Amino acid sequence: MEVFAMAMKCDGPMTEDPPAGAADLAAFNIIDRQLRGMICLRLGATYLSHVKATAKLTLMALKTTFGTPGRVGALVEMRSMFQHRMKPNSNPIHEANNLIQCAAWLSTASFALADGLITMAILMALPPDWETTVSTLCSTLDDAGFTVATITSHINREYMRRQATRGKSTISLQD
Repeated sequence: MEVFAMAMKCDGPMTEDPPAGAADLAAFNIIDRQLRGMICLRLGATYLSHVKATAKLTLMALKTTFGTPGRVGALVEMRSMFQHRMKPNSNPIHEANNLIQCAAWLSTASFALADGLITMAILMALPPDWETTVSTLCSTLDDAGFTVATITSHINREYMRRQATRGKSTISLQD
């Protein structure tokens, strides 16, 4: 939840105390209420008793009750991340997003991975038939371009190209 709140730029109520000014306090309270709502949705009915009066208190209560991920949990996640192999013909962007999420979880457990290392994990996870693409990306991109965003963009284009050569669409028409 902390990572999600940071991404949405609404993490203030999770980390800060309420402001003194009435207008600022009203805005703060709205965001705090939204965060508590998001926490409730993620927790489900079983754990709603852990929700407190504010998002900050709720987060503290959850950390106290369930603890924060330790080294053993981080080691398991890191091993999973670096040993993961994507299934042939699966959508590599969906699987790359899972690896990115794993890296975000490691970061919240105080084991932040550099962008280049996450990028390497994604490339390592690609199936063997992607080896030419991996070699091309590693040898042609400069350091500034060797990022998760750039790599996933290249992988997405290659995936769409491969789907098109098989006569398959990358858009689901069943939804």
